[in-house]
Amino acid sequence: MGKQSGENSLIRRAKDFMRKAQLKSLLLCVLCVLAPAPLADAQPPTKTVKSRDFIKDSAVYYGSIWAFRFFYVRNKNARIYDTSPSDWWKNITQAPVTNDGDRFFTNYIVHPFAGYVSYLYYREMGYGFWGSALGSALQSTLFEYTVEGLVETPSLPDLLSTPGIGVLAGAAAEALSDRLYGTGNTAAKVLAHVVNPMRNFVNNEKVVLINPLRGTFEYSQSFDTSNMPHKLDSLSTPEPHSFRSALPRGYAGGRFEVAALKNARGQIVLYNVGAELPSEDYGKSVYIFFNQSGVNNLGPGQARDGYELSNFTVGAKAVITKTPSYWAAAGIEAHLPTVYKDNVGRLEEITSLYERDLPVYLEDAYSVAPFVGGAVKAGALSFEAAAGAAFIGKAENLEGDSWETVAHCGASLGISVPGIVQSSMEIKGVRMQSRANGSKNSAYFTAGLRFGSLISPSVALQIPVGGKDSEAVSRSFITQIQVRF
Repeated sequence: MGKQSGENSLIRRAKDFMRKAQLKSLLLCVLCVLAPAPLADAQPPTKTVKSRDFIKDSAVYYGSIWAFRFFYVRNKNARIYDTSPSDWWKNITQAPVTNDGDRFFTNYIVHPFAGYVSYLYYREMGYGFWGSALGSALQSTLFEYTVEGLVETPSLPDLLSTPGIGVLAGAAAEALSDRLYGTGNTAAKVLAHVVNPMRNFVNNEKVVLINPLRGTFEYSQSFDTSNMPHKLDSLSTPEPHSFRSALPRGYAGGRFEVAALKNARGQIVLYNVGAELPSEDYGKSVYIFFNQSGVNNLGPGQARDGYELSNFTVGAKAVITKTPSYWAAAGIEAHLPTVYKDNVGRLEEITSLYERDLPVYLEDAYSVAPFVGGAVKAGALSFEAAAGAAFIGKAENLEGDSWETVAHCGASLGISVPGIVQSSMEIKGVRMQSRANGSKNSAYFTAGLRFGSLISPSVALQIPVGGKDSEAVSRSFITQIQVRF
């Protein structure tokens, strides 16, 4: 009996060995199939890793990692700010940990996806397979030893899986994207841009932004932009800080706002990044914005410091009529929920204090919001107004009702010194049309300055002057940066 058991054990071990050998053989075949494909480039690479371009291109991508890190990290205090030079040195001088505590999905899906994207970036920038693989490995190492190294010891699984799996996946995706694009079919071309997302952000070895309405790229790394009479008309009218202009415009950028709460209770922090992309004649545009909302120093018993991804915004605008002295336009936007949950009550806390931007930070809610607007212009002076309504579904986290309706309107009086500065004084009103209890109306006064023309920073101060929001918020400081096209 013992002898038979020993034989069965040997058989099981032999079978396990064969299975592992088969898996290794299969993996080796995959490597052999995928890795050589990129070596036969359709066009010889124009850049080498020995050139200054490699350092410059790597710096651009590395900067984007930090920008993305600041945007999406929920607990910024713990993941970014809670460090020191001595802590960083201690982290990076230790051997990488083999068990970093992350889930399989994080280590072998999320990190390889980062390697996939960085590899495709270098390929679109003009580097060969091995140069792009080196760039991917470089970005992974920089991330582990500088970005995450500030707060934790580098992870060996991440160092290996990010370029190891990501490069192979990126090479396969590139080949598939090229085949799809080469078919000439419109649907296949769209899919090609999805499979290789760097097609949307790199063209002719420069960082760009694709405009689906024109089928062109809007600006390059050197910030060269198109120069059209329609664009100059768009730039001549100050864009409001407090409400969505109905006039189609063209820009990419971000907005950052700190709302100070009364009675020294802390701050609400709201920010977004996105772009509005116009048609050739600026007669229509589409836009998308990704929002994040946070709280800071609210005190004991409140939501702890940190941020959450809020509902993102997509929309479209179209001109109804336009002359040199006046215009009218209409649009529609939707707010769609993100995949993140409000598991520590940050969005709930913001909603209870500050309702101005509902449903942006109303968890799980979605809405459809049509709007109209118009403006008149006389020399350096202009007056613009817009009005609309948001019909919000899954709004139970506000008052318990499944549907809510919010009406909003705004007006802006502006003065412009072309290419130098634009100033505006604005009033915005919000009415919680479906509110069951409490004040339905809120109003806000905003004064702002916008500088420059093509690269345009701006600052504004907003004060709630009536309604529920004025009871909680004393003032808001708003900054924006736009690259206009």
